Amino acid sequence: MSEQTGILFLDVDGVLNASGQTKERFHGLLGICLVMMHRLHRILLATDCRVVVSSTWRKHPAHLEHLKECMGPVAAARIVGTTPVLDAQAPSGLWTGQSRGNEIKAWLDKHPAVTRFVILDDDFDLGGLLPHHVATNTFEGLTDEQAAEAIRRLNAV
Repeated sequence: MSEQTGILFLDVDGVLNASGQTKERFHGLLGICLVMMHRLHRILLATDCRVVVSSTWRKHPAHLEHLKECMGPVAAARIVGTTPVLDAQAPSGLWTGQSRGNEIKAWLDKHPAVTRFVILDDDFDLGGLLPHHVATNTFEGLTDEQAAEAIRRLNAV
């Protein structure tokens, strides 16, 4: 991956679906809205970026496979990986998760050539990476305006 390649860190829930959507707008068993997927395709085509899945969907092979199927083979080929799962079990037996920002930072630390990236997410637990965030609304998902903003940022020189 060259340093010129932009990276899109992709969340799914609240980005490619929305809790306000009806089931008829979803594709398959797991909810992905076709309109929102079309907006993601627009970002991919306009920017030639690569995708790193940062969604909790990355923890479930069936969910990740469904995402790739919904994206289609050309778009799915843009997926270059997933952020690491930094969950840990405490001595008490309780599991603790890291913030999305820490997981993305861990991925970026392993790919120092990447300097141009956007985080498409409905959560704000991104710490110092917030300037790279294009925020979606959990109840609306990815809008045309947010897709345009992601394109603008990924194409910025």
